Amino acid sequence: STKQRIAIQDAEIRRLARAEEDLHVNIKQAISEQEKIMHEKMQAEIHLQDHAAINKESENKLKELEQKRLEMEAKIKEGEKARNDLMTSRNRYQANVEKEKQEYKKKLEVLEEIEEGNILTCIICYDPYDDADHFAAALPCGHRFGNTCIKTSLQRNGNCPTCMKNFGVNDLIRLFVQ
Repeated sequence: STKQRIAIQDAEIRRLARAEEDLHVNIKQAISEQEKIMHEKMQAEIHLQDHAAINKESENKLKELEQKRLEMEAKIKEGEKARNDLMTSRNRYQANVEKEKQEYKKKLEVLEEIEEGNILTCIICYDPYDDADHFAAALPCGHRFGNTCIKTSLQRNGNCPTCMKNFGVNDLIRLFVQ
C-alpha cells in the first residue's frame, strides 16, 4: 500500500498547493484593498484640505441657499393661501350656482303651472299672487293685478294699465283666489 500512501500524499500536496494559491490570491487582494484604502485616505485628506480652503465660500452658499429656501417656503405658503382662497370662492360660487338652479327650477315649475292655468299671475310683473303684499287685487273695471304692482302704477299714472280708465289706490278691491 505504498501506492495508496503516495496517492494520498499527492492528493495532500495538490490540496496544499491549491490552498497556497488561494492564500496567495487572498494576500494579493488584501494588499490591493490596502492600497485602495490608502489611496482613498490620501484623496480624503486632499479633499479636506480643499474644503478647508473653500469653507468660507461654502458657508456663504449655505446662507444663500437657506435664504432661498425661506423665500420659497414663503411663496409656497402664499400659493397655498391663494389656492385655499380660490377653493373657498369656487365653493361659494358652486353653492350660488346650485341655489340659482333651485330657484330657476322653482320658477320653471311655477311657469309650467301658469301655462297649464293652475296659477294666477299679475299681468304687470308676471309673478304669481301671494298672501303677503302681492295678493290679487282688482279695479272696478274688472282688470286683475298684484296689489303692490297696481298700487305703484296708480300712484304714478292714476289709471288702469289695461283700459286706461282713471282710478285711485282707494278703488282697489282685494280678491281671494286659489
